[in-house]
Amino acid sequence: MSDLTHSSFREQDGARSCDKVSVDRIHNRFQLRCGCEVGRQRRLCSHKLGVVLGEAAPFAGSREQLTSLLEIISLTPIPDAARQLVHLKAEREFLNQEIENQVEFLNALLEDVEVS
Repeated sequence: MSDLTHSSFREQDGARSCDKVSVDRIHNRFQLRCGCEVGRQRRLCSHKLGVVLGEAAPFAGSREQLTSLLEIISLTPIPDAARQLVHLKAEREFLNQEIENQVEFLNALLEDVEVS
């Protein structure tokens, strides 16, 4: 297994900002840090999520280090929780669109109400 004392990764999508996610290993614990605004607040950002889901590329770390990290993470509930989060976010976007459509439909009905 590759040494994972410190590695940095970034998302593969070149359109996004090149925020690095640093992974530090302290004994049997890992700490993921990101330099983006959300990450600096110690919150989950898309960059950390990308690393956890394996959608990252080595930045100052090797592909072997990323593979090693993902192997370790796969033994935890993290991947399932991350995939569930992605699913729920997509579902929320769908529901938000459905709500918007229903609001527009109701507005159209209310603009054309005929009272006898």
